[in-house]
Amino acid sequence: MKVCHISSVHNSGDPRVRIKEIAAALRWSDDVSFVTGDLSADYLEENRTCFKILKVSPGNSSRFLRLFVTSPRCVWQASRLKADIYHIHDPELLLWVPMLRLTGSHVIYDIHEDYTSSMLQKRYIPSVFRRLAARIVGSLEQLLSIRCHKVIAERYYALRFPCSTEVLNYPRLDSLYSVDAFSSRSNRLLYTGNVTTDRGALRMADFGACSNKYKVTAIGRCSEELAARLVKMDGDHNAASIELRGVGRFVEFADIIGAYSEGGWLAGIALFPDTVHYREKELTKFFEYMAVGLPIVASNFPVWKTLIEDQGVGICVNPDDNEAIEKALDWLRDHPEEAAEMGRRGKRLAREKYSWDSQAENLIGLYQEIMDKKRA
Repeated sequence: MKVCHISSVHNSGDPRVRIKEIAAALRWSDDVSFVTGDLSADYLEENRTCFKILKVSPGNSSRFLRLFVTSPRCVWQASRLKADIYHIHDPELLLWVPMLRLTGSHVIYDIHEDYTSSMLQKRYIPSVFRRLAARIVGSLEQLLSIRCHKVIAERYYALRFPCSTEVLNYPRLDSLYSVDAFSSRSNRLLYTGNVTTDRGALRMADFGACSNKYKVTAIGRCSEELAARLVKMDGDHNAASIELRGVGRFVEFADIIGAYSEGGWLAGIALFPDTVHYREKELTKFFEYMAVGLPIVASNFPVWKTLIEDQGVGICVNPDDNEAIEKALDWLRDHPEEAAEMGRRGKRLAREKYSWDSQAENLIGLYQEIMDKKRA
C-alpha cells in the first residue's frame, strides 16, 4: 500500500515527521514517499531502498510563498503519486485536500500544534488582531479538516477534535534509553528544543546570569536576533551564563542525542513563562529527559506538576523566581541519591508509559483500518 507524507512547513529532519511517523510507515508499507518544501532534504538512513523524497520549490523559507506557491505544488506533486493514504502535516495544506480526494485516496491530517492559541503569540500579527485571527484560523481548520482522518500530538487537542486518533509525540527510546545523562556533582543545566522567548529563553538567560552556581546549555534553533539579545544579557551581568548551540540553523535530532550522551548534566529544564499555548502541553522534551535519566526542573503549571512532581521525576517552580529555581537545583545537588532516583524513575516511566513504540502502533493501526475500509 502506498503512503505519502506531505509537509510544506517542517524541516525534513523534524523528529515527529521523519524519525517517528515515516519510520513507522516504512515498517508497514514498502512504498512510502515524502513530499517536502525543505530543499535540503536527504534520504532517511533507516531505509534508503524504498523511501522516496520529492523536494518542491520555492521551498519553505518564505511564509507568503510557502502558503500560496509551495503548498499547492506539494499537493500537486503528491497527487501524481496516486497514493492510497496521504498524511499531511500542516494546516495550510488543508486548502488543497479536495485535490487529493479526487484521486480516491484517504487523507490524514496530523495536528502538531494548537494553532488557535499559537496565533495569540505571533508577534508579526498586531496584538489587537490576534484574538480575531485565532478564531478565524480555528474555524477554518475545523471546517477544512471535516473530510480528513485526524491524528493528534497532544492529548488536550482532543478538546477541539474529539473524534481524532491519539498518536502522541513520545520519544523513540532506541537512541536514548542506554544514555545516562545525570551527574549529581554537575552545575550544568540542559535545555533542548527551539529557543524562543515564549519557550523561556529570557528566563534561562536571566537565571544563568544571576546565578554564580549554574550554567545553561540550550540546544535548538535560535534566531540570530534573539541570540544577540541573550549574549547582551550575559554581558550586562558580566557572566558567560548560557551556551547556545543552534544559532540561525535547524538542529538535527542527532545533535540533541549527542548532547544527552555527553552526560554530566544536573537537570533538564523548561522554564517557560505562563502562556495559553504552553500551559496545557506535555512537552516532548520531558519524556526525553526521563528517558536519559535527568531530573526535570520546570515551570509550575498544573498539568506539568501532575506529570513531573506527582510522578516523582522532578521539581516545578515559579519560572519568574530565580531564588526558587536555585533552591530546586541546590536540592538536587544536596540530595544526590534522591535526585538519582528521580532519574531512574523517569527511565522506568519512559519505558512503561511514554515510548514511541505504543504510538507507532496507534498510527499503523489507523493506516490498517483505513485500508481495510477501502478494500471493503
